[in-house]
Amino acid sequence: MSLFSLSVLYQFGFQKTHLQLKVFIAVFTISIGWEVFELISGVPRESNFVFDTSLDLLMDGIGAFAGFMTGLRLIAQDMKYE
Repeated sequence: MSLFSLSVLYQFGFQKTHLQLKVFIAVFTISIGWEVFELISGVPRESNFVFDTSLDLLMDGIGAFAGFMTGLRLIAQDMKYE
């Protein structure tokens, strides 16, 4: 999700202003939307729903950070060759 967010920002005018915040908001909006979708659609929930949801959001955050750092490196390489 973070790589997708970075690619969209890069295609429509890459600006480093508050870039981390923009990617963070995009990733967590999708993550929270997914959790709401699971709740509404009746996906079987574990007995510890709060812990499971918190763990999902934590893993999304770690993945967002890893994707963000990878994306920044790829963009930096692309800008170097332009």
